Amino acid sequence: MVVNFFKKIKDNLLQEIIMIFLALYLSFINVWDFYSFYKFAFLSLFILFYIVIRIFFPKLVNYKLKEKDKNDIFSKKEFLIYGLILLVVFTFSLIAWYPANINPDTITQWREVLTNNYDNWHPIIQTIFTFKIPSLIYKDYAVCSIFQMIFIGSIMLYFCYFLRKYFFSKKTTILILLIMVLNPSFMKMSVGLIKDVSFSWCIFLGTLLLIQIVMTKGKWLDSFKHKILLVITSLGILLFRHNGIVCILCMFIYLIIIATNKNRRKVYTYIFISLLCLRFILYNVTYPLLKIPADGGKVDLMGIAMNQISYIYHKNVEMTKEEKALLDKFAPKEVWDEYFEPTNFNKIRWAVGIKMDYKIWINENFNDIMKLYFKNLVRHPVMYLTAQLNATNSIWIMRNDSNDFWFNIPDPTNNLTILKARAYYNNYSEFVMSSPLKYIFFGVGTSLFIIILSILIIISKKGFQWYYFAPYTIVISNTILILFVISGAYEFRYVYSQLICALPLLIYSLSLKNERIKN
Repeated sequence: MVVNFFKKIKDNLLQEIIMIFLALYLSFINVWDFYSFYKFAFLSLFILFYIVIRIFFPKLVNYKLKEKDKNDIFSKKEFLIYGLILLVVFTFSLIAWYPANINPDTITQWREVLTNNYDNWHPIIQTIFTFKIPSLIYKDYAVCSIFQMIFIGSIMLYFCYFLRKYFFSKKTTILILLIMVLNPSFMKMSVGLIKDVSFSWCIFLGTLLLIQIVMTKGKWLDSFKHKILLVITSLGILLFRHNGIVCILCMFIYLIIIATNKNRRKVYTYIFISLLCLRFILYNVTYPLLKIPADGGKVDLMGIAMNQISYIYHKNVEMTKEEKALLDKFAPKEVWDEYFEPTNFNKIRWAVGIKMDYKIWINENFNDIMKLYFKNLVRHPVMYLTAQLNATNSIWIMRNDSNDFWFNIPDPTNNLTILKARAYYNNYSEFVMSSPLKYIFFGVGTSLFIIILSILIIISKKGFQWYYFAPYTIVISNTILILFVISGAYEFRYVYSQLICALPLLIYSLSLKNERIKN
């Protein structure tokens, strides 16, 4: 009796902590805006959100998705319906953004394909997959867009199969597919020829595979074709972005630790070691032999540090003559101030008036820059935290980021159909993001909130049974890496994976049985 009493207190305390956390999160993202933080508004919103969550969260925790009717057999003819929906959306997207949604990285990779002069700054494997293979058919951006949409469409069809097999009826699956594809972000990103898109969809597929591994207690992996699918998906995560290695490390180490079957643990270990060996050979043997320049290295890892340094320099924090001279070697103070932006250090990096190339400056002065960074971190920790919150503002705040993916090359034609389609898209996007529909279609901040919420639902249902958190390893490791380690230009594309993974992870969390329901 005494044990049950304390267990009940423990479970209720956990739920209270979760509800307080959610109220804090929702309050914070609604009052923080770059340099501003309104304490009275924060307190008022916190009380309001806590009351609402206090009423509805326990019901959400105890909610269990209705088990799928076993007599509801998946029909291959359904693929025609799902495929037709995808075809209509992809066709509209291609017309609206014909020949593709292009950014500077796209142009660089396309030039590499045309000249056969490759650089591993953008992963070569991803360049070959997105640009080289389609160019063998016809050298045009539009062919690359079509190829990428076929890739995304194939994953989406697998997602529909996944939903039908484990969770929903045909009608519900169609509804979920529509929610996914009618998202303005999905429509525009499907023709965005940049590594973040293909990388994010590999993370999405990997998340689906991990959910199946957990739900079947590992039996899903006993099939040979499933092992092959896991390997191919892991290769995409590993080689489509340089930071994919971190996602692979987190995923496989986690799988090896939680595996309850020795044979499956061996499979995870063999695949993991093979992937690491492959990457090592590519990056340290093959590319040097082919005289292909290396990736960004130290430069890519300096994004967060430089964003925070630029913030304190912009705020005229007192520095020594040596520290100011070090920063002046790259650009004069006027340039640092003129091009400073809380969410994008790249504005300074590519500014007019810099004295030397950013990559050269970083590599030549790396140790001194790091000394300056850590010295001021000790002096001004609050300012560093403020800089980080400002920088990540556009990612976790619930606002419309759909029109700010990247700049677009002006359309080369005056085709009236293209202009009309783009106008329709812009009107549709503005309508969605200015209405409650933005919470249904998930904005960037909403998706992060949904992922956190789904994790807390699992904790409330299962406690800290680590086995059930495996599906989160890829998307969470990527989000943490981008938010707190690498990026200095917080663009939507960096966290696109969290937006598309939010819905399947929420469905997964709601599908689990509540082991604490009696309490």
